Amino acid sequence: MSAEASPFSRLTESDVTVIRQCLVAATEGPFFPDWEFATLIGGMTRSEVGIVLASWPDRTSPRAQDVAVNDVLNNLISYPHGMREAWRSFISVDADEVASVLARWRGDDDFDPTPRATSSECDSGEARPRPGLSCR
Repeated sequence: MSAEASPFSRLTESDVTVIRQCLVAATEGPFFPDWEFATLIGGMTRSEVGIVLASWPDRTSPRAQDVAVNDVLNNLISYPHGMREAWRSFISVDADEVASVLARWRGDDDFDPTPRATSSECDSGEARPRPGLSCR
């Protein structure tokens, strides 16, 4: 992990656009219920993430921006929102690409975007992971 480099030095212009789309999806979309938003997004309210969005990309408020970007992207790809159709209205790339953008933002050179099954799918001798998922 390269913690010394700024997240922006690792992003392409396309990545910056995808992050903007994700921030819009989080603030304007149906992905996260209001009652749970702050819990999912590092204690930030929907309007606080909206402030980050309004100034995106802004290199002068790294803490709020880092929390918003990290938690929004992470929860868009991992929270069970069940909003595949809505996803297409807000975000131009699939969840695997959002995961790759998140890995670049974090500087996570060892990131593996392979979709994983839930522990209940893997722990049960009878249950099998959904097609395309791994129990690794």
